[in-house]
Amino acid sequence: MNSLKRVALNFRSRFRRPEWVFVVLAIFSGLLLAILIPAGAGFDEPSHIARVEQIVDGKILPQTVQKKDIDTNWSAVPETRFELYGGYSDVALVETSVQNMRSLHTTNQAYAFPTWRDEHIVSGLSVGQLGSTPFVFSNSAINSPIVYVPHIVGYLAARLVTANAYAVIVAMRIAGLLFYACAVFFCIKAIPIGRWALASVALIPNSLITNSMVSADMVTFVMVIALISLSLKAITDQAVDKRLWVLLGLASFVLSLSKIAYVPFLLVLLLIPLIGQKRVRRKSWIKVIVIWFCSSLLWLLWYLVIRNINTGAMYKSTVDAQAQMQFIIGHPVGFLKIIVSNLLGSDLFSTSSMGVLSVHGGFNYGGSITLFMIILAVMVDAGLIGRQGLRQDLKAFAWIMIICISFSLILIELAVYTQFVAVGSNVTEGAQDRYFLPLVLPAILSGLSFTFLRTSEIETIDISKRISNGFIISFQVLTVSVLLLQLAYSLFSA
Repeated sequence: MNSLKRVALNFRSRFRRPEWVFVVLAIFSGLLLAILIPAGAGFDEPSHIARVEQIVDGKILPQTVQKKDIDTNWSAVPETRFELYGGYSDVALVETSVQNMRSLHTTNQAYAFPTWRDEHIVSGLSVGQLGSTPFVFSNSAINSPIVYVPHIVGYLAARLVTANAYAVIVAMRIAGLLFYACAVFFCIKAIPIGRWALASVALIPNSLITNSMVSADMVTFVMVIALISLSLKAITDQAVDKRLWVLLGLASFVLSLSKIAYVPFLLVLLLIPLIGQKRVRRKSWIKVIVIWFCSSLLWLLWYLVIRNINTGAMYKSTVDAQAQMQFIIGHPVGFLKIIVSNLLGSDLFSTSSMGVLSVHGGFNYGGSITLFMIILAVMVDAGLIGRQGLRQDLKAFAWIMIICISFSLILIELAVYTQFVAVGSNVTEGAQDRYFLPLVLPAILSGLSFTFLRTSEIETIDISKRISNGFIISFQVLTVSVLLLQLAYSLFSA
């Protein structure tokens, strides 16, 4: 009886920790999303699936596709002078993903449960059954193989037991989801401040939806979070051991090969020699410089491979990145106005965004529960000032975060403006809310850092930990519940 009581108490204690709350809710809701959202229907998911298959086949570098060979049933062929990139993809994977994406994005019918049994969903084709076809995916051809490693594992594991294309795509999603859940779990354990904030950001509906699909966004999001968490751990620990330096290096290398808009977060490493342990600052500088050099080299090598690829050419014939850059240089104030206008009209914290579920069905989430979850997380983390006894003044961290966020916002807007709109356009199109997800935690932490006092200034703040944790957990559960309600309404309600 005593042993059962200890087990129950241990379980209860664990479930009140942010990392365990996150991992349980993320895996539970993420599995439902990965399994029930029609395979291939995620944003740009057919392109990412094709890129994963291409990498598995050993074609690491981007491949051009001859326009005359392209099957227009699956790829648009705009009249453009630029090369189109992609490759020969399995017909079963292409047809399954493209048809299901079209069904979710262009119709509004209610699906049968489970979705793969619905007559409007393609789910019965087998990989290798119908051969291969030229398929255009310039938008994902620029992504390095490193951002798809979890999905590649899922693809290979699924192919050992099944040839069903639908099942293979779902397996890729699940592998990515499990990597996301495990990686964020350890990031929450590692980060010394903002643990509830991190757990809450990772449970934002748009985060769960985006990271439950086959996408390059998942690894990018995880690496930004990992680099911030590990750097904060390094500057608050008494010593930085070899294992932590290895993890910092690994996160930096992967981030440098991920989406370019988030590379500025490599600057967070600067904090380790600046406000870390004084007795090891010289060694820290050397290690940080080595990591920066290697990361920069990796970034440069991949950039040289993809620099001439016009990703927007697969969508519009009027897109010309070089001409657009010349226009920006000639009209910097006008471009700044476009950036400000677009940012003010975006859901930067994804409080109301439901990702791909927003395109199907009539249920529109207002975002109030998600917003309260984030606010409560910030309040709980700020209320732990009197219990943590941090040594450092983290204001330097806050300013570094502000700089990183600013550069990333500019790079996001620059990428969208040069790759997806006509030259000289006075508006920006294609900037989706998911692009801003990696910036949410840094924005919250930069604000929190200004509230963390020096050790000598710490005063005990009488906030009941149990009540605070209970409130935030309640809203995290409510947020996930609303997400699952959106899932049910979007897919199964007419």
